[in-house]
Amino acid sequence: MNYTQSEEYLFNTMPVGRAIASLAVPTVISQIITVIYNMADTFFVGQLGDPNQVAAATVALPLFIFITALANLFGVGGASLISRCLGQGDRQKAGHTAAFCIWSAIAVSLIYGIAVLLLRPVREALTGTKHLREGQKCLLRSNMLHTYYKNREHSAIRQYEYENFLLEYRAYKALRGNSFIDRIYQEVKTWDIVS
Repeated sequence: MNYTQSEEYLFNTMPVGRAIASLAVPTVISQIITVIYNMADTFFVGQLGDPNQVAAATVALPLFIFITALANLFGVGGASLISRCLGQGDRQKAGHTAAFCIWSAIAVSLIYGIAVLLLRPVREALTGTKHLREGQKCLLRSNMLHTYYKNREHSAIRQYEYENFLLEYRAYKALRGNSFIDRIYQEVKTWDIVS
């Protein structure tokens, strides 16, 4: 049985339950792969030891899910119409539908990508993330300065304080904090670490 005959058997003569199962199983497997992909992504980002990067991956997840929804809109919706056209024997309409779905998916994806880039200032204004970032920078700077002045006299720092200081410094720089802390960071790196 060649490919065209197997398609005709699937859409014309196969029992409906078996046809749905044969089409549903690959869909379910693809969704499971998406979940595994997201778990693996989070795992490997988590191995970097930077909670900010894990948070960024988590924040990016809804954007990724929306892209998946767009793909399903044109992929699954288009496949449904294409299968009905093939079931009616209208190959020309099926071909036009496939082309429309492919080009529409490309166009909508480009528009979505441009919108995400251009709407960043609007998103920051609506959600107040700019103010949150400034508050985070102030809190991180305050914590680092507290650790610095508390331990400066002995030029020694406890292991857990040192690790916290390093994490706070990385987060501070990721938020584009000023270079004032850089001098303190360089000095703290030369201190003795005690347990």
